[in-house]
Amino acid sequence: AELLDLKLPAGVCYEDVAARARELSKDLRVEGREQLPLRVRQELARSQRENTCLSLILLRVTTASQLAKAGHHGEAEALQKQVARMIQDITRESDALFRLNLSTFCVVAVSTPMEGVETMVQRLIPKLQKATVTLDGQEVPAKFAFGVVVRTESSTQEANVEMFLLKGNDNLADAVNRGELMVASTF
Repeated sequence: AELLDLKLPAGVCYEDVAARARELSKDLRVEGREQLPLRVRQELARSQRENTCLSLILLRVTTASQLAKAGHHGEAEALQKQVARMIQDITRESDALFRLNLSTFCVVAVSTPMEGVETMVQRLIPKLQKATVTLDGQEVPAKFAFGVVVRTESSTQEANVEMFLLKGNDNLADAVNRGELMVASTF
């Protein structure tokens, strides 16, 4: 700031500005659902061309769905933001995070085999178990489930975007319906 002859408003320090910039840049890494098919198409093509893995990790925060259905949209959004930050903490720059709706996220994890997905999920679980939102003076913990689909590097099956996304979504729905933590499949 001194080099560029910039002056900050009274009461604002450079450290606060830098912290806020980091916070905003984290928020910018969450993409909307409309960009997901294009990104999956690009990464599937690369995965097939370069014979590498590609993984989709879908995460549903079932507590956020329940809060929204009960009319507690502010609390559901607060929980969603907490979870987005937690996911960002464990993802790499090469991964892409998408917010699909109020309770569901998708991570497109490039060059990530099933073992890498399991590691990411295991790193995320303790964080998610600490996620809570206050409702009527009570702490409400986050409940969650994962649906995973992985295109392995040895796969000879031609994958299309719709099939890949549908399989990930089916696995997520199975996990939620069965009350399991994660349902995963490879092709």
